[in-house]
Amino acid sequence: MIDLPSAMVIPSDKLSDLIDFVYLNLNENSASMDFMIGRAILTPKNDDVEHISFLIIDQYLGKFHTYPSVDSVDLADDGNTD
Repeated sequence: MIDLPSAMVIPSDKLSDLIDFVYLNLNENSASMDFMIGRAILTPKNDDVEHISFLIIDQYLGKFHTYPSVDSVDLADDGNTD
């Protein structure tokens, strides 16, 4: 058995309590790069990552924008070489 320091243990089994612990006052601190750099919730499964991400996003106030991205570039056209 591994004993963790009490400062690392959250007494609740609720995922929302873990999110609140890691991202304390998320809306007030989300614009601070220093606040966000030192925080993460690690999980071994992508399904869990997606679930946690959606829970965190639901806590944000305001309007969201979705920006498209690509994973590859078509180099067949000379205009795409930059």
